[in-house]
Amino acid sequence: MPRTLMLLLCLFVHAAGAEPLRLVEEGEPRASIHLRAGASPVEAYAAEELQTHLHKISGANVPIQTGREEKGAAILIAALEEDAALADRLGIDPTALGEEETLIRREGESLYLVGRTPRAALYATYTFLQDHLGCRWFWPGPEGEYLPSLRTIEIGALNERQRPGLAVRSFGINHPHYDEATDIWMARQRLNVRHLQSRFPKDAPEQLHRRGFRVAIAGHNLTLPQRELEAHPQWAAEIAGKRSAARVGRRQPHLCWSNPGVQQALVAQLSQWLAEHPQVDTLSLSATDHTLFCECAECRSMAADVSTRWQELCALLIARIKPSHPRVSFWALAYQAYRDVPHRAAPLDYVGYCAYNADYLRPLLQSPEANAALKQDLLAWKARGLPVGLRGYELIAFAEPMWTPLLRYTVEEKQWLHAHGLAGSYSEVAPYGHPLDKPAEQQGWVANRLTIYAAAQALWNPTLPPEAILTDWMQTLYGPAAEPMLAHYRLLESAWLGLEQPLTYFLHPPVAFAGKFLTPERISTASEHLQIARKLAQGEPRRLAQIELEARLFARWQSAYLYHEGRKHHGEAWALRLPEPAASFPAETAWAEAPALPAFEDRTGALAAEPTEVRLLWDAQALYLRIRCADSAPEQLVAKYSGHDENLFGDDSVELFLQPDETPGYAHLGFNFVGARYDARHLPGSGPDPAWNPHWSVATRRTATGWEADVTLPFQSFGGTPPAENGLLRLALKRSRPATRRQANPALLNTGWPDASYHNAHALGRVSLLHTAPKRHEVVVYHGGAPAVNLVGELVRRDFTVTSVETGEAALAEALERKPAMILIRCTRQTGLSAEWLHDHLRAYLEAGGIAVLSAAGPLPLERWLGDPGLAVAWSGWGVDRRRRTHFVAQGAWTAEPHDLRPAFQRRVSPASGYLPAEPGRWQVLAASRLEDERECPYLLATPIGSGMLYLTSSNMGYSGGGEIFGRHHPGNAAALLGNLLNARRR
Repeated sequence: MPRTLMLLLCLFVHAAGAEPLRLVEEGEPRASIHLRAGASPVEAYAAEELQTHLHKISGANVPIQTGREEKGAAILIAALEEDAALADRLGIDPTALGEEETLIRREGESLYLVGRTPRAALYATYTFLQDHLGCRWFWPGPEGEYLPSLRTIEIGALNERQRPGLAVRSFGINHPHYDEATDIWMARQRLNVRHLQSRFPKDAPEQLHRRGFRVAIAGHNLTLPQRELEAHPQWAAEIAGKRSAARVGRRQPHLCWSNPGVQQALVAQLSQWLAEHPQVDTLSLSATDHTLFCECAECRSMAADVSTRWQELCALLIARIKPSHPRVSFWALAYQAYRDVPHRAAPLDYVGYCAYNADYLRPLLQSPEANAALKQDLLAWKARGLPVGLRGYELIAFAEPMWTPLLRYTVEEKQWLHAHGLAGSYSEVAPYGHPLDKPAEQQGWVANRLTIYAAAQALWNPTLPPEAILTDWMQTLYGPAAEPMLAHYRLLESAWLGLEQPLTYFLHPPVAFAGKFLTPERISTASEHLQIARKLAQGEPRRLAQIELEARLFARWQSAYLYHEGRKHHGEAWALRLPEPAASFPAETAWAEAPALPAFEDRTGALAAEPTEVRLLWDAQALYLRIRCADSAPEQLVAKYSGHDENLFGDDSVELFLQPDETPGYAHLGFNFVGARYDARHLPGSGPDPAWNPHWSVATRRTATGWEADVTLPFQSFGGTPPAENGLLRLALKRSRPATRRQANPALLNTGWPDASYHNAHALGRVSLLHTAPKRHEVVVYHGGAPAVNLVGELVRRDFTVTSVETGEAALAEALERKPAMILIRCTRQTGLSAEWLHDHLRAYLEAGGIAVLSAAGPLPLERWLGDPGLAVAWSGWGVDRRRRTHFVAQGAWTAEPHDLRPAFQRRVSPASGYLPAEPGRWQVLAASRLEDERECPYLLATPIGSGMLYLTSSNMGYSGGGEIFGRHHPGNAAALLGNLLNARRR
C-alpha cells in the first residue's frame, strides 16, 4: 500500500546498502516478539496486537517470548523507564523522552518498538503497523479494518521518533451503552483518554488500562441526593429570593456553592466514590445541567461572575480531596454560564472549552476571521495558565445522524490547537453501533466515520494535510472507484464550505439546512458520481457495499431536502385492487378509477414539458401499469433496438426500478416504444445481472399524441407471493429521450418519478397496494358569512374533502352528522351560532373524538359555550409587541409532519392578539408571542374535550390578516397547520 501519511517529528536515518530485516517469509515467521520479564499489561497487549496483525497480514504465527535472550531476528516492545538495560543498549535517557513519545529503531537483527512509558510502547507498535505495514482501522469492528496482504514482511533501516501533537486525545463517549469495539479502535488510533459515566461495567477500567487509556469519569456529578436537600433546604440554590429542592424539569437544582455544609457534603460524597473506584484516573467536575445558579449574597461574595465562582468551588474541592487521592487528576468543563474566562483559575489538570460558538462551515485556518470568537476565547482561557482544549459538538450538529463533510474543519481545528499550544480535544459522539436498533446509515458514528477517523489521525499528528487523509481513505476503501467517490465528497464539501450563514451549536433539525446545502443540480451530480463508482467497483463486493452505504447516507440528505421543499408526499402513491382478477390485462373500463402517479419531473424538479401519465392497478397475480407518454412529434420517436437485453436506454424508452419489499437490491426493467425489453437484477455488492430473466410483459403502441405501454409485472417473478392488503412496493419510473432529440429540442429532458435520477435504490417511491380507494379526510369549514376560497383550495390540494358552510346552525349540524375528521369555525359577530347550539352540538362532536379549531379575535365565552368554567380565556386586546415575533413554539410533530411549518414560525409575523387562559395548566400553549409588557401571549392553544381535541387560535386562518403567519397571504400555511394538527391527533 502506498504510504500517504506524513509523520510528526520524525527523524529518518537511511543506511546506504543496509540489508533488509525479514520478519516473515512466505507466511512463515523469521522473527520473534520479545517482552521483558515482568512486562506491564500494556506492553503485553502491544505484543498481542502486533502478533495478531502480523498473522492477519501474512498468515505467520510470530511467537511472543519473555526475556532478552534474542536468537535471530527480534522485535522488542518495551517501556524504557522500566527497562534500564535496554535504554542503555539504545543509548537513550528515558527522562529525555516525552511521556508518550515513541521510538522505532532497527539495529542489526533487532527492531525496537519502544517509548518512555508502557503507553508509548503501545503507540510505537501501532505506529509501526500503520505507517510501515499499511494497516488501516477506519472505524471500529472487523469491517473497518483494511489490512495489506503480505506473505513476506521485511524492513530496511529505521530510526524514527514521534511525539503526539496534543496531550489529551479522545472522543466524548459518556454514554450508557458500552461498546468494546469502540475502545479497541480508539487505542489503535493512539487516543489516550476514555470517558465513562459513573456507572460502568465492572471490568471496564481494567480493560481500558490494558489498552493504554486513562479512565476519566464524566457527567453532572456535583449534585446531592434529594433527601439531603429536603433535610437541609438552605443547601439549595437561592433563585429570586427563594430556595427550593424541587427539580428544574428533569434536572436537579443547583447548590449553594458558598454553603460550608454543601462543600463538606460534596467532598465526602466524591471522596467516598473515589475510594470505592480506585481504578479511576480522572474525575471531571461538572454541576447540574441548567443555568439557575445560586444568587445569594454569600455566593456572590465568592465572585461576581459565575465562571470565577465555579473555579473557586473547583479549587476548594481539589484542595480537600487531592491529599487522600493524590493519583487522581481533576478536570472540568468551561460550560454554559461558566464558559466565560474567569478572573481566577483552579489548579485543574485540564479544562474542556465547550465550543458552542464554533462555526462548522469555517475551517479555522481558512482566514484570520474564520471562527475568530472561538480562537479568542481559547487563547484567553489559556492565558489563565490552565491546560485548555476543546469539547466539540460538530459530530452532533444535527438532531438526526447526518453525513457531514467536516474533514477539513476537524483537521484544521487540531492544527490550530497544536500551533497555539492548546492541550487537547474531545468531541461528543455516541459509541459505534448506537442506536442498536437502527440501520448503519442512521447511526451517528457511521454518519461521521470519515470525520471521526480524520480527527483521530490529526489528534496524534496535527501536521497531517487534510488532503492526505482524504486521499488515503478514498484509495483504500474504493480502489478503482476512488476518483468518483472523491469527486462526490469534494462536490458536497464545496457546497458545505460555500454557505454564508454559520452553523453552530448542536442538534439542529437537518431539514431547514438541507434547503441551503443541496440543490437539484447538486443532487443529480452527486448521484452520477455514485453511479460511476458503482460501475468501476463491479466485482468487488466490499467496495460496492461501502459505496451503497455512502448512497444511503446521501439519500438521508435527499429526503431532508425533499421534505424541506414541501414534497414529502410526492414520493407516495397507491394502486387500487381490481374487483375481479384480470384475464390477461385489465379491461378498459377498469382504468377509469385507477389512480395516477404524481407528475414526472426533470432533474431540477421542474414538471416535464411533455408529461408522462402512469396509472396503477393490481390483483393477486400482478401489478399492472398503463403508461401514456405525451410527445409533440410522435413521428420522430427513436427505437434503434428490438432485441432482448440490448442497450435500449438511448431510445425513446421507459425504465422501472422495482423493490417489492424492504430487502436489499432491486430489479431494473426497461423498454422502448416498439416493445424491446431489458431486465437485470442488482444485488448489494455486485453489478447488474442481465442473465436474470423474470417473466413480465409489455405491449406498446404509437398514438397521435405520443406512445403508450401496458405493463404486467407478475408478483411471483419479482418477490414471490403478492403483498397483503396495504402492502407496499418501492418503485421508480424514468422516461428517457434520445440525445439527438434532446439536442434538437432542449425541452425534451429525461424525467421521472419520484425524481429523474437513475439506479438510486434509496430514492424509490412508495406504492401502497390498497383494496379500496383511500378515504379522504373531510374538513368542515364554517365561514361565518365570509367564505375563504383560497383556504378551501389549499385544503383540496392537500387531498382533503372540504365541506364549506357559510352560515346557519342547521347546515353545520347536518355536516357534523357525517362525523368529519375536523371542523374549522370562524368566530365573528356574524357567526350565527348560539351558545345553546354550540353547547349541544360542538361539545357532543368533541366528546365523540372530533377535532375543532376556533379562529377568533375578540372575547369568547368558551366556558358558557362548552359548559366548563376551566375553559375560560381572556382576549389580550391589540397589545401584542409591535415586532410580532413568535417567541415560543411547543416541540412536537405538529410543527413539521407532514408539512414543515418551522420556517414560517421563524419568518412570519404572529397574529395581532392572543388569548390568556384563566386556569393555568388547563390549556396547552402551542405557540405564543409577547405583549408590550413582555408577558407571554398565546395565539395557538389546545385542550382535550372528552376524547376529542379543541384548538383555539387568534390567527385569521386565511380569511384576512394580510401577511401574518396564517393570514390571507399565506392560506397554504393555514391549510398545512390543519393537516398537521389532524396528523398529530391521529398519531
